[in-house]
Amino acid sequence: MTRRSVQAGFCEAQSAASHCALEGADCTPGSTWLSSRQIQGRGNSHGGVCATRAGTEDTAVGFCSGRCVSDSTACQDSSEFITALSVYDSDRECTIKLDNDPQKATLFGSCDGECFWSKDDCASNGSTWSVAGANPSCTCENVRVGACINEGFHWCAVSPTSCDDGSQWISAKDLMASGDGVECYLCRDLNPVVPDNPPPSSAPVTQNDSPTGGNGGGGVDDTSEDIAGLKSSCNSDDPNAGLIVGCVLGGVVGICVIVFAVLMLRRSSKPRYNPNKTVSDIPTSTEHVAAQHVDPSEDLSDDEESVTGV
Repeated sequence: MTRRSVQAGFCEAQSAASHCALEGADCTPGSTWLSSRQIQGRGNSHGGVCATRAGTEDTAVGFCSGRCVSDSTACQDSSEFITALSVYDSDRECTIKLDNDPQKATLFGSCDGECFWSKDDCASNGSTWSVAGANPSCTCENVRVGACINEGFHWCAVSPTSCDDGSQWISAKDLMASGDGVECYLCRDLNPVVPDNPPPSSAPVTQNDSPTGGNGGGGVDDTSEDIAGLKSSCNSDDPNAGLIVGCVLGGVVGICVIVFAVLMLRRSSKPRYNPNKTVSDIPTSTEHVAAQHVDPSEDLSDDEESVTGV
């Protein structure tokens, strides 16, 4: 079973501010919704950053009853729900991971013990829906979501409005029952088990894609994204990248200095030529060698003897 996670899309606005969003319903009127599939390969510009792990985890969610929530069904009173777009324009910091506090995780609703984005994902045959906060284990990495399917590939998403016109929506409950071999979650597992050889992605390339674009999530399984993230960090605009390069160069210089010092030490330990030393000062051991009779025929090796005897 392949685990994948959501990538945010992009609300491209002409008059208002453009921003990342998890579904098209969170865009301002007049904005153009671009799904996570459509912004692959854009790098950190023109919405491409929304599809990165950091961009997705920093995307706003809704608010009600004093806590950050996914949608109105996660509220005790749905009439109190404030949309993610309103949260985006406010001073609240509601994201899929954090609830207005770096130490407080955003919680989601659940259905019979299974965490979901919305009550709509709860089976209708006698299942019980619990609002956000009722199950403290329903943090983003445990929340199941649906997917937008394009050319047989699953792009994890939270609602039908997350999909573009070229994709087909499948709900979380239908995805779980489909047998497609894909599990979609709201965010990546915090403690993933990384195999020695992670499977490559077979995501179809979109018009905006490039072989080096994107960093996974909906288009790449979560394990492959770890590897891709390491490769792409060297080409990113992250200020920490300069620090990493500086540390590497400093290490190389340090090794060169150590090697040079060792060579100089070995050179200084060798005996030096003394032009004032005479031949008589040089010790000789010839006087201790007894004279021996040497028979040239005795110096033949075994092979030479065998040839001679033929």
